[in-house]
Amino acid sequence: MIRYYSGDTLIHKLDPRVKIALSTSLFLLAFLTRDPLRLSFLLTVVLMIWFYARIPFSENFFLKTLIPIALFTFLIQLLFYPGKVILVSVKIPSWIPYFGGMLAATQEGLINGISMVLRLFIVIMVMPIVTMTTRLERLLNSMVKLGLPYELAFTLTTSINLLSILQADIEDVIEAQKIRGFRGFDERGIIKKIKAYVPIIIPVAMEGFMIARQMEVAIKSRAFGASNRRTSLIDVKMDKVDWIVLFFTLTGTIISLVFFLGFVH
Repeated sequence: MIRYYSGDTLIHKLDPRVKIALSTSLFLLAFLTRDPLRLSFLLTVVLMIWFYARIPFSENFFLKTLIPIALFTFLIQLLFYPGKVILVSVKIPSWIPYFGGMLAATQEGLINGISMVLRLFIVIMVMPIVTMTTRLERLLNSMVKLGLPYELAFTLTTSINLLSILQADIEDVIEAQKIRGFRGFDERGIIKKIKAYVPIIIPVAMEGFMIARQMEVAIKSRAFGASNRRTSLIDVKMDKVDWIVLFFTLTGTIISLVFFLGFVH
């Protein structure tokens, strides 16, 4: 979800600050409404950005793991959310607490479950619009220009870079395990799959410690933090297209807020 994928689309060329504003707008709007239709519209916008920017779905491991979480969230909301319009009901033993002898799926629970799942996908898929279409150097400079202290911006972008490296290491370890005949990753069942990933933890953790140590030596050797005046090889500047996209982003956000908050019906 954080690996950079090069491209020549408008999303890749936009100033990172504009993409941060766009992602923040979608994230905010997703939490200001519970209407499945409005959330479906927001998710459609996110998916259109993904397709246009050619962000690969197949290589996003987190999206695959998100599906069972979304299904579990939907079932919890469907069965436990209080409602009056009963769609399906099943009698259960009266000694089971909370349900009162009947397990019921309500219309309100169905609507809320759909909304929760849509919101979950929107929130998870918003971040890659920035991280997977922006080089870390440009992202770092944009954070500094937004007023974030350089040390904090450097820490955030370095963490993103380290996570991307560890993600690649995990894939290498999995392939190495498969070459050695380990078939635990193909097992069915959540418990078996969790056990299959246990042998990956130690080599990936050791690799992470080694990389962190090397980065520490490299940073100290360059006298990081010795001077407050810094120059940058790669600079970010807002051009005409950035201002136009930012204008439409802010305008669309304000209009959506008016509708989402119920000022206009």
